[in-house]
Amino acid sequence: AMLEECPLNELLTMVLEVVYRGLQPTRVLFWVRDPKRREMVTRFGFGKDIDQLLGQLRFAIGDGQDLFNRVLTQGSDEVVADTRDPAVAPHIPEWCRTRLSARTLLAYPLMIKQTPLGLILVDWEAPQRVPSPEMQRLLKTLCNQAVLAVRQQGGR
Repeated sequence: AMLEECPLNELLTMVLEVVYRGLQPTRVLFWVRDPKRREMVTRFGFGKDIDQLLGQLRFAIGDGQDLFNRVLTQGSDEVVADTRDPAVAPHIPEWCRTRLSARTLLAYPLMIKQTPLGLILVDWEAPQRVPSPEMQRLLKTLCNQAVLAVRQQGGR
């Protein structure tokens, strides 16, 4: 699909479905950047309460040093084994604690030229559900392939 002229929305949905079926998290969400509002908003996803979250869950970009803004600013992946860990809890935004009840988080920014295009968030309501390092590498590879597909489609 990445090599063919598959619509980008379908391609991203396939990526999320592979992650959801492979890791069996509570949810997997794709956030897209809304440049007019300077915020990230949920666009696609699979899992618990997904219909209530898509398009409704959003956060401001550049608003403080919470985990999500740090991921987007630095362009680096983040793995959180327990969002209630005292070292991590202050960096978890209120919306994440209340709307998602996430205890384990994997956050992968999709960056093009140091600009966040989107964010893939994988969460579990149970703590300590971090996938193996090998599985994390495979997930990172999948995210990188999605970025390449976005770049390729942007050039068409």
